[in-house]
Amino acid sequence: MTDININSISKDDLPWIVEYDSEKCMLCGHCVAACSFGAIKVDVQKRKKVRAISNEEGFQIDEDQKAIPVIRQVIDANNFCRGCGICTKVCPNGAIKVTRNQTEIFGTRYRAKTSQSVKRGGRSNLHTEGRTLDKIKVGILILI
Repeated sequence: MTDININSISKDDLPWIVEYDSEKCMLCGHCVAACSFGAIKVDVQKRKKVRAISNEEGFQIDEDQKAIPVIRQVIDANNFCRGCGICTKVCPNGAIKVTRNQTEIFGTRYRAKTSQSVKRGGRSNLHTEGRTLDKIKVGILILI
C-alpha cells in the first residue's frame, strides 16, 4: 500500500486521462516507447477471479489469480499526460486513448506548488487557420 500525502495529486486532478483497454492490447509497447513525456508505463496488475460452483453439498468457491501486464498512466506533477495523442496514433489495435478531464484542477495545484504556469506540450493542431508562420512569405521569385 502506498502512502498518501496531503498535497499529492490523483488521476482526477490531471488535465488528461489515459484510457486503456486490456482486452484489445497485444502488449507491443509502441505507446510507451512513443510517449515523449513519460506519461504512461508498463506495470503488472493482479487480477482475481472468484467463481461459485454448485454441487450436491452446496457451493464450492474456486479462486483464480493472475498477474497480467497493463499500461498505466503516471500520476506525477512532472510526467503528466499533455494530451498529444501520439499513443493513440501508434497503437495498432486502438487499445489506448486520451480523453480530456472535465473536472481537472491540475493547473491550480501546479501553480500553487511551483509558482509558475503549466508547461504545455504536444501538437497544437486544433485551430490551423490562424497560424502566422504558415502565412509568411520569405521571398518572391520573379521570372522574366
